[in-house]
Amino acid sequence: MSLSPRICFLDNGQNMDPGGDISGNYIELFWPSFVSATLIALVHLLTPRFHFMRKPDNLWLPASAGVALAYVFMEIFPHLAKSQEKLVHVAENSVYGFLTHNVYLVGLVGFSIYLGVSLLVMAYREDQATRISVRSATLLFEVEGASLAAYSFIIGYLLSEWVTHSPEPIIIFGLAMAIHFAGVDSLVREHSPNLYDRSIRYMLTLAVYAGWIAGVVMEISDATLALWYSFLAGGMIVVATVYELPHIRSHRQYTSFLGGAGIFSALVLAIDYFG
Repeated sequence: MSLSPRICFLDNGQNMDPGGDISGNYIELFWPSFVSATLIALVHLLTPRFHFMRKPDNLWLPASAGVALAYVFMEIFPHLAKSQEKLVHVAENSVYGFLTHNVYLVGLVGFSIYLGVSLLVMAYREDQATRISVRSATLLFEVEGASLAAYSFIIGYLLSEWVTHSPEPIIIFGLAMAIHFAGVDSLVREHSPNLYDRSIRYMLTLAVYAGWIAGVVMEISDATLALWYSFLAGGMIVVATVYELPHIRSHRQYTSFLGGAGIFSALVLAIDYFG
């Protein structure tokens, strides 16, 4: 891993000229990811103002889950499948080599970690008569916030690490994550509004920008990038299914889920076809 800024390729196949307008080239390369990171950050900050998320028959939550799962199945899994074919050059006589040759195992690890945190918090919320002190309950919610901050950091990192001269894929990723977080953040705030308003939303905002900055200044290999994507996919499946999908209680909400998944899948297919 290099701490120096990466050398990117321009559309004409030429490297950036070190003596040229490097700042201009970097602005051109990274502005889509910065806009996407800012969109996600605004969702974190403005969640307390999303009054439409607190309606009894909320249609946004299932739609946001549909968008998140559509991104996993339509974008991340195909990306991992292609990456797996290109990782044969990684040495097999190391833990790193083993993981890159079994990239979906990292997705399972991500799934397991986020499932454990989610079930722990949900168990307390469903039975608050348990012998857990107020201080321990606050710590539990802070652990949940920290796990979501790590989630935001990974997303921010992947946004800036994914350098491309076509802004559409990055904007689509950012849009999907912003819609996804609008649902997740609202649910987190529903159970601990004071803690969310006082600290968690700022922690999530700083995390996504910290991840974005880390992605700009740190260059990683394609193999490591695939591992990050795999871990993110596992976490996204848990966050969407455990946090959001259980709130589907009517045929209208199920239709909303199908609409979110279908529309976003069609958008991804259209960009892949016409891009």
